Amino acid sequence: SDLSVGYGTVRKLVKLEEVGFLLANHTAEHYPFLGVNVSVTEMRCRTMFYTSLGRLLMVDLGEDEDKFEQFMIPLTNAFESLGQVFNGGNYNTEEVRKTVIGLARDLRGIGFAFNTKTSYMMLFDWIYPTYTPILQR
Repeated sequence: SDLSVGYGTVRKLVKLEEVGFLLANHTAEHYPFLGVNVSVTEMRCRTMFYTSLGRLLMVDLGEDEDKFEQFMIPLTNAFESLGQVFNGGNYNTEEVRKTVIGLARDLRGIGFAFNTKTSYMMLFDWIYPTYTPILQR
């Protein structure tokens, strides 16, 4: 997280191929701590992880909604899956509970990192009104 704070450092980091991989593939398949097979206490690192990713994304984001949408694909998929589970009525399970906690931590991290009106509006437009009903349950 400390590396993602300084602007000069971030400009250098974002050019690395590994960072590009991080921004494109932040899923449980590549990073097991993003899955539901970890304890709730271990999920705390998700907020810091997504704050760092958000800061890295912000370097070149500007008003590029396509880049934002591409970054949000894993979270979009998680929300879509959660919506299907809620519609099926079987949402009183530990897996669903951990999914909701994880998504909330992820969104919190992204919200911390997005420090401009444009980026906040992209996040708000993405989450409202499509996914707010899921969060209200």
